[in-house]
Amino acid sequence: MKTIPSKIKIGYQTYKLEGVDKGMAEQLGICGQIDYNKEHILYNQELKPLELFNTILHECLHGIFQYHGTNFKNSKHEEDIVNTVANGLTTLLVDNPKFIAYLKHALKETEND
Repeated sequence: MKTIPSKIKIGYQTYKLEGVDKGMAEQLGICGQIDYNKEHILYNQELKPLELFNTILHECLHGIFQYHGTNFKNSKHEEDIVNTVANGLTTLLVDNPKFIAYLKHALKETEND
């Protein structure tokens, strides 16, 4: 298994990714959590790999929507949208490994431009 990066850039902000154990995650009541002000994303490091991927993606989507100034009706509406997109993208990527290979190739090509 590849190591989770210690940082991820969303817009102009660089967020520190930090895993916490299951006990701490349960104490905080989270699978993952983003803090925009501290530029910090916490995640339960004891999740299964696919759940962990989905959780980090979910928190990154919160960051993307925040960065782009997306306005939601309320926090439940935001959570519904983020869940839909994170779960949809996770399923898309899991179900289409050839698409992942294409993405890797296309992204590598942009490095050469």
